[in-house]
Amino acid sequence: MFIIFGTKAKTRETGHGEFYCPSCKTTRHYLKKESANYFALYFIPLFRVEPPRVYIECEVCHTAYKPDLLLMDNRRLIVSTLLTDAEKEMKSGTPSNIIYHKLLARGIPDDVAQALSIALLGSAPKICKNCGSLFCSQVLSCSNCGGVLMENQDPVFWEQKKAADQLYRQTVDTFNHP
Repeated sequence: MFIIFGTKAKTRETGHGEFYCPSCKTTRHYLKKESANYFALYFIPLFRVEPPRVYIECEVCHTAYKPDLLLMDNRRLIVSTLLTDAEKEMKSGTPSNIIYHKLLARGIPDDVAQALSIALLGSAPKICKNCGSLFCSQVLSCSNCGGVLMENQDPVFWEQKKAADQLYRQTVDTFNHP
């Protein structure tokens, strides 16, 4: 006579709601789930052999997160994600005017979007000699026209940059220190 035994994972839903999904970068529905391994005899789970693991799962992308994510301030997470994505794009060669329009499309007010798109240029922004597009220092050539980039010497721009950097610091401080 053979005795078949082992462990079997069981998962059950324990709740649901809405949250800001960092993977989808928008508000989504989630399922709160509990998962644990059970001792099984003849493929029938009999008793739990470990404490349950609790997590939340996005119903769209199915990414699992710790339930602590529900306790976070969604605004902080949204702004942090938005700034991180904009900074990555800027460093990959996207000009500041495109970043500005993307921030506007995400619901950022005009003056804040303008300031953030300038602040994200970094400490040594470059300007295209041909089309006047602004880029961060890591970019080697203009992605709009292929023109040569040079250091921006315009004093009016540097006044705007100073004010933009201050607003950027205030924005980051506001969302990092509730």
